[in-house]
Amino acid sequence: MEERIKEKIKSIENFIEEIYSWLPEEYEDYAKDARTRAACQNNFEVISEYLVELAIYIIRLKKFRIPNDDESTFQILAENKIISEDLCERMINLRGMRNFIVHRYGEIDNLKVFIALAEEFRDDVEEFIKNINHAL
Repeated sequence: MEERIKEKIKSIENFIEEIYSWLPEEYEDYAKDARTRAACQNNFEVISEYLVELAIYIIRLKKFRIPNDDESTFQILAENKIISEDLCERMINLRGMRNFIVHRYGEIDNLKVFIALAEEFRDDVEEFIKNINHAL
């Protein structure tokens, strides 16, 4: 199980590096480039899935209660002090944005996605991975 966790973390780190190699510094450049937006959104979606998988691996490894849904996977980690309550909320919000992008509940707010990627996403993912590594 620990080897699978480490492989998943490596994959996440690779996807993160790809996003930030593509992500322009300015929103206007991001907004004009459909390929960059699609590539960044795709990696965002994959990373989001992998974060849930990491949470489930830790839950299994530590023999915590079984989650009911994606949201509860992060809540279980917070209950067991693997991640903070604040990080738990940020992970739940990240999943919400992922669901919005994947299911196209409406028009994607490119500015909101760009801001999330430019300002919050990397730090949140790195903090989550740090906590997972610490739990091992």
